[in-house]
Amino acid sequence: MAHAGVCSRREAAGFLENNRVEISGELIRELNFQVDHDATLIINKKPFTLNKIEIVLLHKPKDFVCTHKEQKNQKSIFRLLPAGMHRYFFAGRLDEESRGLVVLSNNGDLIYNLSHPSKKTGKVYHVHASRPLSNDEMEKIRRGVWSKREKLSVDSIEPLAEKARYEIHLHEGKNREIRRIFESLGLDVTDLFRLSIGRFTLENIPEGNYVTIPADI
Repeated sequence: MAHAGVCSRREAAGFLENNRVEISGELIRELNFQVDHDATLIINKKPFTLNKIEIVLLHKPKDFVCTHKEQKNQKSIFRLLPAGMHRYFFAGRLDEESRGLVVLSNNGDLIYNLSHPSKKTGKVYHVHASRPLSNDEMEKIRRGVWSKREKLSVDSIEPLAEKARYEIHLHEGKNREIRRIFESLGLDVTDLFRLSIGRFTLENIPEGNYVTIPADI
C-alpha cells in the first residue's frame, strides 16, 4: 500500500481495519500477506497500481500551500505537478509565504523517514530578516528561544554576505519554527528559502518546476 501511495507501512494496520482492501480478489486483513508486483490492488472498490518507487524534488514558489485539499483562495503545490502525482506524500511542509525544496514520493515509508521528528532529518534554509541580528540576538537563537510555552532552537545560524540574510540548519521543523524564532526577537522574516532536506537538494531546479530522481533506497 505504501508503493501504491495509499499510506505508509506504519499506518497500514489501522488502514486495514478501517478500509476494504483486496489483492487479486482476496480480502486482506493481515499485514504479512505476500504481494506480487503484477497483483491487482482494490481499496474500497477502487483499483490502485503498485508503482515503482518515485521521488520528486519540487521548487515551491510563494503563494502555494503544501496540501492535498485546497481551502478557499488556496493554491496547492499539486497544481504544479501532473495528475499522476496528485496522491503523492510530501515531506517538508512549507507555509504559503515560504519557497524552496519540497520532497514528494509515492512511497510512504520514504516520506515518513524524512518527516518524523525521531529521524532528526537535517534541513538547510536561507532567511532574510527585516533587519540585521545583533551578536546578542544571534547567541539567543543558538541557545533557543521560547514561543507560546515551547522552546524553539536551531542546530546552527550563520550570517551570509548579504545584509540581514542568514543560513540556518535545523532538524526539528516545528510549525513555523523559523518565523516564530525571529518574531520572538521582534523581527519579521521577509524571505524564507529551503535549500535541502536530508540528502536531497534543490540544486538548479527553476522555481515552480520539479525533477524526478532515481530511488536508490
